[in-house]
Amino acid sequence: MDLIWTRRVLAALLVLCSALFGCDDADDVDDSGVSPPADTGAPDMDTGVADMDTGVPDLDSGLPPADTGVPDMDTGVADTGVPEPVAPVIDRVEWMPMGSCSTGVPSGFRITVSVTDPDTPAGMLTFTGSATGCTGSIDAATSTLTCPNAAPYPSMVTVTDPEGGRDQASFTFGPCETGGVDP
Repeated sequence: MDLIWTRRVLAALLVLCSALFGCDDADDVDDSGVSPPADTGAPDMDTGVADMDTGVPDLDSGLPPADTGVPDMDTGVADTGVPEPVAPVIDRVEWMPMGSCSTGVPSGFRITVSVTDPDTPAGMLTFTGSATGCTGSIDAATSTLTCPNAAPYPSMVTVTDPEGGRDQASFTFGPCETGGVDP
């Protein structure tokens, strides 16, 4: 009785091995759950690697396991074959007054946000941001704000992609100042 139970457990383990690691030797078990006789040393038909032990699949063949969609034992995340989304990265923020500029006289400022996101077209990125004391918002890669040119303007911009990835940059610019920052 114990021998039959042992064979059934081994057959179940081989089926589990096939599901988790892409081992294909589980199909060598017949419907009764009985394993085949000891290995003959002939090349394994699935990998071409000689299996010289007791019929257990050779997991050191150097071949990757089949993609089963089963969660990875290390990360718990299923291997779907689809690359993970990449968040946008703000590379540079630049600002410059538009037209003539005088301290204490409101004027326009052009804010340009340079972004890299390898898996999202630039037109699908969302920009949100502002400069304290200025009117208007940073809502595109290039935006125009109106500032009174009276004090420094602490500013922040966030870029978000459709997958929810995001990056933020803080910067400060002064009255009539042209400049930039690499966050």
